Amino acid sequence: MTNDRLPVRAISGWETIKFHFSNTIAPVVVSGVLKVMEILSAGTERPDKLERNASYRGKGLTEAGFVLKKGDTPIISVMLVNAKLSQDFSKALYDGGKSAAARQESSGDNRTDPAD
Repeated sequence: MTNDRLPVRAISGWETIKFHFSNTIAPVVVSGVLKVMEILSAGTERPDKLERNASYRGKGLTEAGFVLKKGDTPIISVMLVNAKLSQDFSKALYDGGKSAAARQESSGDNRTDPAD
């Protein structure tokens, strides 16, 4: 015997509808990606400037005695090795209005030289 008044969601399993659309991309993300693609398609001026700035800052940090994680990215990772020093340094930068995060990175092979 069936109940004609039973809600459709109870019959179809739609009570989990909130999960049906969890793999979609938010419109603001799509809009942002499209804007980035528009900027990049217009020329290489901005990416070139970003690369020059990252190179300039990386060179300055290296000359100041900091050990930088190797990589070709505008995000410059300064390796301070000591966890307490990293946290204090990160907090001082944050308090000064700069974006910084202290995190532990394990290579799994117990190397002592972070530049490797």
